[in-house]
Amino acid sequence: EDADFAEGHNLRGFGLSEQARIEAGLAAFSRATELSPGSTPLLSNILFASLYADHLSPAEITDLHRDLGAKIERNALTEEQPVARQEPRLPETSQRVRVGFLSADLRQHPVGYFMRAILQNRNAARFEFFCYHTVPGGDALTETLKSLADSWQDCGGESDDAIASRIAKDQVDVLVDLSGHTAANRSGVLARRPAPVQALYLGYPGTSGLSAIDYIISDSRVSPPEFDNLYTEQVARLDG
Repeated sequence: EDADFAEGHNLRGFGLSEQARIEAGLAAFSRATELSPGSTPLLSNILFASLYADHLSPAEITDLHRDLGAKIERNALTEEQPVARQEPRLPETSQRVRVGFLSADLRQHPVGYFMRAILQNRNAARFEFFCYHTVPGGDALTETLKSLADSWQDCGGESDDAIASRIAKDQVDVLVDLSGHTAANRSGVLARRPAPVQALYLGYPGTSGLSAIDYIISDSRVSPPEFDNLYTEQVARLDG
């Protein structure tokens, strides 16, 4: 056994978490990040597992997201040249607002099924939808979503820097992340701020902890107003 093998501790963290031994799982994930401090996926694993931690208070979970979110952003912005923050575009009356969706789950997955309804029912006269699918391949639902989007980019093999540059080039007005800290997320893209307004929606139940995300789209049932302090984002509620 190699006690200094980061991926071994990471896998141990998954095994413990799957047994609902969250405190021990978090310790294993934390050891993995000590051994590989530049790994953003390892930091996301801690944050995702923390949502199930009975030994942490909601405020402590938010603080953890804020602290590790800052580390994720530092990792992203020291790897490559960050994309300059875009100024908000003021669309003319005849122009559509460009909304981008960033996700690894535009497939047969709960996020994919919800997005099918959103794409099908949007006001196409007012909004133009850009989808950035961040994993290789797809399935039958992926093909359906492709046919519904105004623009679709398969970005599975691209770096965070390349994806962020593509989003900036598309002049996306609002970039909506659907992954949070779930598997194959691209928080490094968000850290580069390729869009003037960035939001978290649908795929993650808590705060992102990222200063680069301005809003979390939710409602009063999932995010009651008295718990606004548990989010690093401003809560944008779409009740009903």
